[in-house]
Amino acid sequence: MVARADILVENFAPGVMERLGLGAAALQKVNPRLVYGSSSGYGKTGPYRDYPAMDLVMQAMSGVINSTGHPDAPPVKSGAALCDFMAGIHLYAAVVTALYERERTGRGRVVEVSMQDATYASLASNYGMVHARGAAAPARTGNRHGGLGIAPYNAYATTDGYVVLNCPGDHHFRSVLDVIGRPDLKADPRFHTRASRVAHFAAVDELIEGWTKTLAKNEVARRMLEAKVPCAPVRDLVEVMHDENMHARGSLQWIEHPELGRVALPHSPLVFEGTRRRPIEPSVPLGASNEAVFGKWLGHSRKELAAYKAEGVI
Repeated sequence: MVARADILVENFAPGVMERLGLGAAALQKVNPRLVYGSSSGYGKTGPYRDYPAMDLVMQAMSGVINSTGHPDAPPVKSGAALCDFMAGIHLYAAVVTALYERERTGRGRVVEVSMQDATYASLASNYGMVHARGAAAPARTGNRHGGLGIAPYNAYATTDGYVVLNCPGDHHFRSVLDVIGRPDLKADPRFHTRASRVAHFAAVDELIEGWTKTLAKNEVARRMLEAKVPCAPVRDLVEVMHDENMHARGSLQWIEHPELGRVALPHSPLVFEGTRRRPIEPSVPLGASNEAVFGKWLGHSRKELAAYKAEGVI
């Protein structure tokens, strides 16, 4: 397979592939054009290289957990497996860049991404506040901006849940005041500029939530979006699974799964204009692709495949 492949991707702990005889040096002797992509928790070098790492561990080590939650409450992990996906996305970028280079040089390259490295930059707003405020910077800001640099920027209660608002520009907040029926406050020095609103963020939040509490979350979002204010209802996963925008784009698709029945599955978020998305197919059992890979791709006969199966090779 290595002799015919373009890319190999692995995410074992550093050193495991070498112990298996499948390290980059060995495999690129077989195929010098091979792009060898590796991902691990802390990377192949450095004092932490042999530490075991999973997403939860990396969220703690990268500062994500300590930055998540409210200032007067314990730290909370991100609901999403943030570090896992950060590493995968960056590894894809490294692999595709190496493929581009190979088309020019004819040779493959080893690329690696650590979960720790990939996650660090996601906390840019929080680190901005650390650099600006030093020891005075709060560890957690709740649903407020990670750098406490924008107001309003929060989750606000409604009659049936919450909405979020983000007003980075002064014109956004002037629109908010129009929507909530308080245009008289546009000249109020507390709310006149972004800096003044940040200095009085508690008063800003009290003003907005006094209005949002009187309406349902979707109605609040509708009115704000009509005024071009960045706003969204806080939705649960079932609501998101039925999102009309994603279904209209084909990003979510309903399929019939042989075991689970009708389920909504995500397509790749990468869209290549002019090329139709391939239909999503249900996952298949272990070994279901053996004939396609070992038979059609590698050229082994049915008799050989039967022997490999009988011997436990596949």
